[in-house]
Amino acid sequence: MKKIILAVSIALCLPQLAFANASGAKEEVKEEVSDYATGRRAVKAKDWKAAVVALKKAVKNAPDNADIHNDLGHAYRQLGEMDLSFSHYNEALRLNPNHREAHEYIGEAYLKIGKPEKAAEHLAKLETICGKNCEEYRDLARAIAAAAAALARAPAAAPAAAGVGGGRLWVAGLGDAAGGFVYDAATPEP
Repeated sequence: MKKIILAVSIALCLPQLAFANASGAKEEVKEEVSDYATGRRAVKAKDWKAAVVALKKAVKNAPDNADIHNDLGHAYRQLGEMDLSFSHYNEALRLNPNHREAHEYIGEAYLKIGKPEKAAEHLAKLETICGKNCEEYRDLARAIAAAAAALARAPAAAPAAAGVGGGRLWVAGLGDAAGGFVYDAATPEP
C-alpha cells in the first residue's frame, strides 16, 4: 500500500516539477536559439545589419557561445566594422581555439586589412586542426591566393612582411626552409 501511495504522489508531483523547470533559464535558451536562428537566416540572406541586431541579442543570452561570436564577427566584417569583427573572432577563438570557421574568417579579415602574414598563421593553424582537405582550409587558401594575385598586380601595396613577385606572395616567418610561406596565385590551393 505504501508503494502505491508513493507512486501516486510522485505521479501527481511530476507535472508540477516539469512546470517548475520551465522557468527563466529555459526561456533564455529558447530566446538565444531564436535570436541565433534569426541571425543565421540574416547571414545566409546577406542582410548584415539584421544579422548584427539578432546576433547581438543572442550573444547577450549566451556570451560563451563561440559560434555566435564567430557569426557576429562575420557580419561585422561584411559591414566593414573591422575592430568589432576582430573582437568577436578573437572571443570565438578564446572560447574554442580549434574553431575552424573562426580561423578561416579571421584569416579573411586579416587579408581585408592587408595583413597576409596573419592570415597565413590562421591557415597554418587550420592545417594542424583539420589538414589541407577541410573546407575552411581550402577556402582560406583560395582567399590568400586571390590576395596574392591582387598584390602581384599592384606590388606597391604589398605589406612590409610580405613580398610579391611573378604572381607569388611570400609571407615571412612561416613555411619553407627560407623562413617564409609562399602562395602561388596561379595555383588556387597551395
